Amino acid sequence: MPDALHRKIAHSQNRTSCNLAHYLQKDFAASVTEEKLIDDVQRTGFVHEIRLESNGNELTLTAVVAEKLADKPRALPILRLTFKDEALRQFIYASWRQFLNENSRKQKWTKGKKPEPIYPLLVNLLEPLVYFNASAGDNLRAIRDLMKSVAAEAGSADLAAIESEIKKLDTEIDQCVYELYGLTPEEIKIVEGAAK
Repeated sequence: MPDALHRKIAHSQNRTSCNLAHYLQKDFAASVTEEKLIDDVQRTGFVHEIRLESNGNELTLTAVVAEKLADKPRALPILRLTFKDEALRQFIYASWRQFLNENSRKQKWTKGKKPEPIYPLLVNLLEPLVYFNASAGDNLRAIRDLMKSVAAEAGSADLAAIESEIKKLDTEIDQCVYELYGLTPEEIKIVEGAAK
């Protein structure tokens, strides 16, 4: 599906790359609300990885951060977005997922040897999204049309739901294989530990 979305965006007129902050402006307040999960929006660190999780109508951005260069990175939830507009959630999720996949080899998102503010990096500096029209209403209409077109081509526009279903089926297949081979709980732990 990200390929279908990418092709549709590439063929759209008047598209402009943008950051997440663009969709968090008051013009979009009727479609998405944000909840800052980080304790201080100016908190600094070295961002090693960015994760995106979907749960119903919510998306959560998490950064894997080290306070100092020598520290071991740990997951730090940054932002939770709650969507009233399903097409916007699908669009933002798929766009972020594609952006993260394209940058999956990145070892560190923070440049240099000094820690940088984490929240502004994710919300203001990175540009994984696009917008199509200056007015929020027209932009949301363009996104709804885009996601309908992607759904018609790919069979679904909800990448998060597809990924969730794949994960569920993978777990069911694993359980069937464990039963087929009669693995004990200890052996299952060994197999699952080796897979990570």
